[in-house]
Amino acid sequence: SPGVAPLFMMMRLTTCAEDLALVLAACAAVRAAEARQRGQSSLAVTSKLAVLFARASVRCDAPDMLADALLRANEVGLPLSYRSVHDALTHWSAMYELHKVEQVLSAMSPGGLPFTTKTAYIVIRGAVNSGRLQLAEQCAAMFQSEGVRLHQTTLNLLDLARQRASQRAEALDGLQGMPVGFESEF
Repeated sequence: SPGVAPLFMMMRLTTCAEDLALVLAACAAVRAAEARQRGQSSLAVTSKLAVLFARASVRCDAPDMLADALLRANEVGLPLSYRSVHDALTHWSAMYELHKVEQVLSAMSPGGLPFTTKTAYIVIRGAVNSGRLQLAEQCAAMFQSEGVRLHQTTLNLLDLARQRASQRAEALDGLQGMPVGFESEF
């Protein structure tokens, strides 16, 4: 569709969250114009644009824009896929930016992407790897309450994290019993 080509150019030029907000507004305008003219929108093209939008959200470090796109997917014509959203979650989890993961996570179900076993693994792994076992446990409970079955890999990850936390606590308890100045003997 002729109205979509400029959106691809805009997407390539995005450098910040404000640019992404403009892209969302432009997508909504093009979608509305197409709907008025033909009664339909070119979903195949906007699917490609959705992938680029998710990648740009990561590149621009704008989880709020990705969350907004999820919540407005029908309006703006960006049908975000699990793969694109999971890639973004994986990125922010690996950077230990769990507040950014939470922003996107909070928009997934309302945006039409209910949590999956993979979503749970990505989020729980990020919490475990960042040393936040309590958060990982809370996330696991939340996913299970939402009806998500945790994969055995996720359960193993949680078990290992619990073991390490227990070993760490035991080691710290042992150090507290050491006499003052003991470390200077080495």
